[in-house]
Amino acid sequence: MKNEGITILQIVITIVIMIILATIAVFYAQGVPSEARIATIYNEVKEIKSSIVEARMLNKMKVKGDTLDFYGEVTVPKVDADAYETVLGDNRTGEYYYLDFTSSRKLENTLELENVNHDYLLDFNTLNIYLIKGIEIKSGDTISVKYDANEIEEYYYHTFKK
Repeated sequence: MKNEGITILQIVITIVIMIILATIAVFYAQGVPSEARIATIYNEVKEIKSSIVEARMLNKMKVKGDTLDFYGEVTVPKVDADAYETVLGDNRTGEYYYLDFTSSRKLENTLELENVNHDYLLDFNTLNIYLIKGIEIKSGDTISVKYDANEIEEYYYHTFKK
């Protein structure tokens, strides 16, 4: 008589192999959400900077009192740089304007952008932008928060575009 079916040993070996594979998959996928978030912000930053440079080149971005006018369609307020010390660090000598993309889509539409989900500060003199809430970046055991778009772009380039 021939024994047919699966033995307990075969079941245990199969379960152990599945647990090992699941552990490996979880370990390697841990950084994926943060990498995706960094990539999203990197793309947002590139698009915003490009639109702002274009507006400046076309002479469609003008200072009007304490506001900055884009294309005669939308204005953004000038802000006190000292109020954003965390975001700007020691670099608080320029004229900064608040780019509000989250409460209204008017600025996003005026600059012909899509899916901008964060607010930024614009340094009018250098055209650099700063992410208001920052982005946490983990490097080894150290977690730092980056606000400066140039630093975010540099980190992205050196980390993901090797």
